Amino acid sequence: MKLRALLFVIITFSLAAVSAAAQTDKSFTREGLTFNYPSGWAITEGVDANADQLNFSRADLDVQLTVNVFKTPLNTPEKLAEAKKVLVDRYIEQTVKSFADAGGKPVSKPATSEISGVVSQGVSVSASLDGVSGAIFIQTAVVSERMVVMTLLGPAADVKKATATWDMIRTTMKIEPPPTPTPVATPTAKKP
Repeated sequence: MKLRALLFVIITFSLAAVSAAAQTDKSFTREGLTFNYPSGWAITEGVDANADQLNFSRADLDVQLTVNVFKTPLNTPEKLAEAKKVLVDRYIEQTVKSFADAGGKPVSKPATSEISGVVSQGVSVSASLDGVSGAIFIQTAVVSERMVVMTLLGPAADVKKATATWDMIRTTMKIEPPPTPTPVATPTAKKP
């Protein structure tokens, strides 16, 4: 009997916790891009004709959590290779270099993850600036023909606290595929 009572209490509290968590999540939707994120986080939208730029902040954390979803469809191997070279590789190099220039002596290693159910590639970087350990995570993936670049950086302790939000955004993200062009019927010449 005591076991049943204990199980009842555990199940009740578990359901309450799940219910409370579900009530605190927010949802972002715009132009075919959707994802969830916890309440308590603010989104600032950047203005760029080429990409959706979303910057997340929370008053008690010193982190930069950004999501960039580029609008140009990457529907050929050539476009994908160019985007990787121009957008991703250059961005990673510049980010790591900025820590090195500040005296951080960054140590970077390749890292894989997942964005919207798609395997993502990126880097995990650790550095120390003015005696404070810092961390950078950059992940990129092509989702529905659009390049997604996610970045989380800041003091290691704050990055650790922000990781659940990072995980929620990347795992709940959905991007609608670009519309399929409808074929246009061409008139055929009638034979005389």
